[in-house]
Amino acid sequence: MIKLLRIITLYILAALCIALYFFMKNSEQLDEFLVKANRASPERQLGVFSTVALVEYALLTIGLSIILILTFILIRKESSKQ
Repeated sequence: MIKLLRIITLYILAALCIALYFFMKNSEQLDEFLVKANRASPERQLGVFSTVALVEYALLTIGLSIILILTFILIRKESSKQ
């Protein structure tokens, strides 16, 4: 039961990461913030844009990795039982 709960929790975490990625990609508030940050000094622009990009792609990578690795482990475990 505890293993099943962990698996479900990891899939929910992966779905949440991917949903946050798409929210950040399509967010009007974030776009407005980036436009305001574009008017700032070049040092701040680089920091803001790189941080946003790193967070976006980290969320996407974490979400997809959890799904792929967990599914691979579950399939391998099921195939080894047979």
